[in-house]
Amino acid sequence: MLLGYTIMENHTVEELDKSRYNMMLWFTIGWGIWFGSFILKSEIDNYALKGFVLLLNLTSFVIWAKQQLKLRKLLKIMKSDNALSNALNDEVVAHNRLKSFQIGYISFGIATTICMMISVFTSISVLLVSEIILFFGVLSGMIAWLIYNKN
Repeated sequence: MLLGYTIMENHTVEELDKSRYNMMLWFTIGWGIWFGSFILKSEIDNYALKGFVLLLNLTSFVIWAKQQLKLRKLLKIMKSDNALSNALNDEVVAHNRLKSFQIGYISFGIATTICMMISVFTSISVLLVSEIILFFGVLSGMIAWLIYNKN
């Protein structure tokens, strides 16, 4: 045994870490396309284009929901084994999570500033501004997590 877990468990940790990264990659893609098409759907007037965006919205929602279920399964595995949980959530992962949050927080501020600057020249609905700020803030945090935790 080495640091509380054996070589076999070390292989399991590496396998689950890679699985977590791939899951978050598809989670980010699914959420980004789903929420992006959700915003576009409300701004498009062409019915044919609106139908395509709705199909894209539903497909990406299924991808996102599937990854959400995989995440719940991974969390259940991690809760059942403290050594595995500690190995998967070490100081580096926690630090990367905080850095990703910081990037997302800065993106919220930048998106808010850009929307305020645009509103000087034209009228923008409050709902659209809120959706854009949420989209860029959350998506940038998820992308930052993927970059920081690249295997």
